[in-house]
Amino acid sequence: MKIESLRSLKCFREIMALGSMTEAARSLGISQPGMSRLLSGLEAELGFKLFDRVNGRLQPNSRAQALYEEVDIALQGMDRIGALAEDLQKLSAGHLRIVAPPTFAEGALVPVLADFQRLHPQLRISVMAHLRPTAMHMVAARAADCGIGKLPCEHPDIRVRGLLQTRITCVLPPGHALLAKPTLTPRDLADEPLILIGHSSTTRSRLLDVFRRHRVIPKSRSETNNASVACAMAEAGVGIALVDELLARNRRPEGTRNTRLLVPELTTEFGFLTARNAREDRTVEAFFSFYKARLGPTDGAGGSPEDTPED
Repeated sequence: MKIESLRSLKCFREIMALGSMTEAARSLGISQPGMSRLLSGLEAELGFKLFDRVNGRLQPNSRAQALYEEVDIALQGMDRIGALAEDLQKLSAGHLRIVAPPTFAEGALVPVLADFQRLHPQLRISVMAHLRPTAMHMVAARAADCGIGKLPCEHPDIRVRGLLQTRITCVLPPGHALLAKPTLTPRDLADEPLILIGHSSTTRSRLLDVFRRHRVIPKSRSETNNASVACAMAEAGVGIALVDELLARNRRPEGTRNTRLLVPELTTEFGFLTARNAREDRTVEAFFSFYKARLGPTDGAGGSPEDTPED
């Protein structure tokens, strides 16, 4: 037997759940005569009665009780299909606004966005490149749907989830003698002119701590707040730049032949930022899940979803 009317099944489920045709009609936004017609139609299709009228009220009989569980399971499946269709529609026709540091926006973010948009060709994506304070303000104020920023991030209105972890690498001028070494230590850099990032940045203070532990006073010839600029200065022979490995790799897509990892290893972490009190957005969550899957298990930042690593 084929049940033709999905509405009649929903009508039956609602009456069973609420115990009243009046309440069921109100819940579904259908008039009570309309409910009666749908119920009568369902009983006609089934070939038996589902309810008995007792003292003016509908009472489900044993057949209705037996049918109810299967109808409820079937309709829950239909509800899931509807939710999935809504998700797909939103992803194909929505708008995702992302804010990230300029160096990250022009490098590490680009290939991920390209692949994500190929999966959702009608999704409109806006990328806004701003320095950390502006980016955090935009996420907190919901001027951006999500952001990517260096951790720690301790803004009270921002939810932080670990995204990826990078190491500090040394970018050397072409032909530099230290390129003969597979890795570099603070002692190797003791007499070298260095290019450092951000006078007050957390990464810089951690880097200087490493040098102090090795009793080395770094010779900082130059500084900049942008990793791409630091790499360009190193390539021009100004000095050796100490930057995130990921940003250095994006600067030189053809390879990292002029870079060497710093030992002992010093890592920095980037987090995925959203407004703490914002309602969950399916497009944002889909992008976060896609990015994490793209990175793989060895590149993630680790920790629990809302961990902020210690400085």
